[in-house]
Order: sequence, then structure tokens, then C-alpha cells
Amino acid sequence: YTADFKESLVAMNIQPAQHYPAATDHINQMLSLVEELESKGLAYEKNGSVFFDVSRFPNYGRLSGHALDDLQAGVNRVEIDENKDDPNDFLLWRAAGEHRMVRWRSKWGPGFPGWHIECSAMSMEYLGQQLDIHTGGEDLVFPHHENEIAQSEGVTGLPFSRFWMHGAHLLAEGRKMARSVGNVLRLQDLREEGIEPLAFRLLCLGIYYRGHMNVTWDSLQAAQSNLERLRRYVADWRLATGDRRPETGDWRPATGNFHTR
Repeated sequence: YTADFKESLVAMNIQPAQHYPAATDHINQMLSLVEELESKGLAYEKNGSVFFDVSRFPNYGRLSGHALDDLQAGVNRVEIDENKDDPNDFLLWRAAGEHRMVRWRSKWGPGFPGWHIECSAMSMEYLGQQLDIHTGGEDLVFPHHENEIAQSEGVTGLPFSRFWMHGAHLLAEGRKMARSVGNVLRLQDLREEGIEPLAFRLLCLGIYYRGHMNVTWDSLQAAQSNLERLRRYVADWRLATGDRRPETGDWRPATGNFHTR
């Protein structure tokens, strides 16, 4: 999956990030955050698992607008852990069961990290205690990003991110694109229909990020036509100006950077 993801970035001419951190390479950072939250009285241990006590974080729910008193147990959770003091508390470190093979040592015994603590640990490792912009899908606002805020600010005492940008769901022929629905389109699927990856990127650039993007074969074909039209404009410009530089790669006319890939 990682290799496919990186190949897709290249195909769409997206510049690579400086770091692609793996959660399994940052267990020590996660453990440090959990231990600090526990020392500050914001987390508690039960039977080898550690939970964040949301009642100790007064601003919990401010991003999503969820009032803590209004949250109903089980509505926004996959499962309810009987070890929790409150159903709204969330997992920081899970005790490993007898047969779990993927586990790490900790002061509470063998276990593995919760989903939310991974993101705080890795972002703070490479970007510092405060972020300028945090992005993500609209389905991550609650509980994931809400929990990121609580655990990060619980450790630092500083606002975690200045701006939050949540993208709307990607639709395919009017339905949410999801593996469970069976309507996921990969770049290879587009290529087989004569649609270039750059055409898909061009289609994305025409949609406001907070608006649902409905991918249809008609819209993809239109994006492919627009891409080919742009290439013709570039070719005409090169002919008119007498430019003889290679057509692939980055080159810099007087107006600034121009990408012809």
C-alpha cells in the first residue's frame, strides 16, 4: 500500500513530503506522551490499559461542537470498554491479550498504542508542539481530531493547531467512495479507461475542499479533455516564443515556475 501510494504521488506530480513516519517506529514517543498525561492526572490505568479522562479536559468537544454532557455511550464508539471510568474516555494504550503477536513493553505491561496517540506523537516529533494547519476528512472531526487536541494540549498546555481544514467525502456516481461499498477507483482503473492521473488531479483542483466531489466518468472525461487543451496552449506558447527546452521536467519562463509534466 505504501509503495502504491508513493507511485500515485509521482503519477500526479505531487511533490513528496519530507517525512513519511511509520507508527511502529515511534512507540517510544507515544509512551512518553501517555506517561506524561498520566503524571498530570489526565489519564488513568485499568488492568494494563490507559485511558484519557475527558472530564479533566474542560474544552473537550469544542472543535466538533459535541457537548460532553450530551454524548451518549456507544453512539460514537465502535465498542465500549468496561475498564473505562466513563464511556466517553478514550484509549491511549491497550493491554495486549495473551494471543496478540504485535505488542510492546511498557510500564503498564505489554500492549499497543491507541489510534489517536499515534498522530499526536508523530506530528509533534516532526512539526513541534503546535501546528499551523491540520487537515483531514470530515469524518475525522469527532472523535479522532477531538481526541488529538485533548491529548496534545493536555501535555503541552498550548493550542494544538491554528487552523483545521476538513475535506468533504469523495463520491463516486453519487455514493460515498468506500471499500465496503465496492466503488473505490484507483489510478490504474482510470488509466485503463484512458484517463491520466494528472486529469484526475485537475478535476480535484476545480472543487472546493469542503464540498463533496462527485467523481463520474463524464467528469473524468471532461477533465482529460481540459488537460489536453492546456497542453495545446503550452505547445502554442512554446512555438510562439521559440522555446526549445525539453517538454518534460520543470522549467522556468519569465513569469515563474511552470510544470509541463
